[in-house]
Amino acid sequence: MLRAIDAATAAGIVRRFADDTSGFTHALIRDAVYADLTPSRRTALHRAAATALTERRGPDSAVAGVIATHWRRASARAESPPCLDWSRRAARSAREAAAYAEAIRFGQWAIDAAGSTATEAERAELLIDLARDEFAAGRITDSLERCVRAGALAESAGRPDLLAEAGLVVHGVTAPTVMTQLDQLCGRALHQLDPAEHADLIARILAQYALSAADRGAGAQARELSERAMRAAARSTDPDVALDVIHARHLASSSLEFLDERIELAARAVEIAADAEQPLAQLWGYAWTADAALQRGDLTAFDAALDHIELLTDRRRLPIARWHLLRLRATRSVLVGELAASLEYDSAAHELAVGIGDLSLAGLHHAFRGMYAAIVGHVERAELDAAVTALAVAPKIPIAQLFAPMMHALAGDLDEARALFEPLRTLPDTLEVGPRWAGTMHSVGIVAGLLDDTVTADRVYRVYRGVEQHYSADGTGALICVGSLARVRADNARVAGHLDEAVALYHRGLAMDAAIGAKPFVALGHLGLARTHLARAIQPGAHAREVCADLRAARTAAEQAAAVFRRLGMSYRLLETDALLTEVTTATRAADPLTAREREVHDLVACGLSNREIATRLVLSERTVESHVRNILAKLGIAARTEIPRRPAESPHSG
Repeated sequence: MLRAIDAATAAGIVRRFADDTSGFTHALIRDAVYADLTPSRRTALHRAAATALTERRGPDSAVAGVIATHWRRASARAESPPCLDWSRRAARSAREAAAYAEAIRFGQWAIDAAGSTATEAERAELLIDLARDEFAAGRITDSLERCVRAGALAESAGRPDLLAEAGLVVHGVTAPTVMTQLDQLCGRALHQLDPAEHADLIARILAQYALSAADRGAGAQARELSERAMRAAARSTDPDVALDVIHARHLASSSLEFLDERIELAARAVEIAADAEQPLAQLWGYAWTADAALQRGDLTAFDAALDHIELLTDRRRLPIARWHLLRLRATRSVLVGELAASLEYDSAAHELAVGIGDLSLAGLHHAFRGMYAAIVGHVERAELDAAVTALAVAPKIPIAQLFAPMMHALAGDLDEARALFEPLRTLPDTLEVGPRWAGTMHSVGIVAGLLDDTVTADRVYRVYRGVEQHYSADGTGALICVGSLARVRADNARVAGHLDEAVALYHRGLAMDAAIGAKPFVALGHLGLARTHLARAIQPGAHAREVCADLRAARTAAEQAAAVFRRLGMSYRLLETDALLTEVTTATRAADPLTAREREVHDLVACGLSNREIATRLVLSERTVESHVRNILAKLGIAARTEIPRRPAESPHSG
């Protein structure tokens, strides 16, 4: 052999490398030599190479993949115990290195090497291993298919433990079609498992059921199941069990009343996952932390969670981690007014979701664009058409069904929007609090506002009572954050006609949104406040003094909104604000109780001129000016000339 290598080296076919190994000088030479070998000779050489490498006893991370490759090529028939053994070892090594594509390849080799002679239980185990690697790689559909096949084999073999394992591979995916198949696997296993022998598996299955109940919107049932799961896992030392029940409890506790508990659960998940080297569970913990930080208005904590997710993405190369990172960056960008950047992050997240084949993640792109359109006040017709097409394959759940009327209303198709919205108007009274409750209520409120539906807006206003101290997010991983819930509730109060309450809520929301730099929502708060003051000013029976005060406040708020909309490039909202300023000007003129001469005197008094100075300026007697001032005070309902306010400019400042 050595003489042959020397001769090949001298001929320029083989060369020596820096690490003291030898190899062909070019891949074409290698392939040509290999092609000249007879099949039997190839098999013999691969077998010899596999045997020699096995005897060297190197670490699996260094040699398992090479040995598995030689045994696969040395196998004259499908079944090969050595290929099976080394392929599983190679898959394990690749998995530990987060090289999931390699792990999947070796896992498939192991299944091929097992052949038809393997028992049903053995084949189920191999399929479950492969499914775990596919899930880690983001191949959700492929992973679920393996789980279903593994479950059938496990049940046939009388192995309820393997049946349960098959139902627990895919997690954190709440698409209804996925949850249905997982429920079927777990349900069959639960009926067959022995509590004394399989307590951990039972806890994990209960957790899976809790996740399914939460996803269906059965919040109370989800909380009860998650409590049972936590009790069942109380004595477990398995980190997988602990993480599964924490996940279930977190989703079941997504409403704001459980915010403190969710923060603790997220911290526990991160701690356990880090010790157990479970990167996906770490990801969920950081995503939950980010969502809770949004609800508290703590952008420092939110950014820290994103830093951890970015580090996890770089180290573990998890596609799902990168998707969450992009999605959360899009959410933050919208919140602070970096609108172009938010669309770029959203597009990158959508491209990644399509690439890994997860339709539920890909569908969130259209949901994000719909919420974005609601913020900027406009939707392009092409965007509407794409959204309606995507909606055709979306789950038939309320939050998805609300998307169509919202988009049509934004596009000006009001009759179509009303027809689609009609069966959804009672959701505030009927929808149980659960993972999608917050997002659903927000969408109902948006559509009610766009359609001027006072009854439905009143329903949303009432169910939001008691949450005004928080910011918007749904507790499960924010799609978008629209700033303070005080502002959201104020919008519904205004549409419902609760104008005094709306003013107070807008002021509270403005303070909250300004505190975190939520520029678009500060501007929207000013716009809503301006509309509310105008509505109060023109309502029947309003006192003249209050009318003037409301009109002045409306103009001030609208001008503040316009200034921010202009800076952020929110052109459609700026047009709305200009139109509102025109309405304020018209209302101001119509509501003015003063004559033209009294208005002249009023404005000069407001500028600080004395009666004598005014008389000189207007060529009137001082007594006539005194009479005008008395009439002005009486008409405006004020006691002293010092209370006469300066009259604001009447023209919109839209630029």
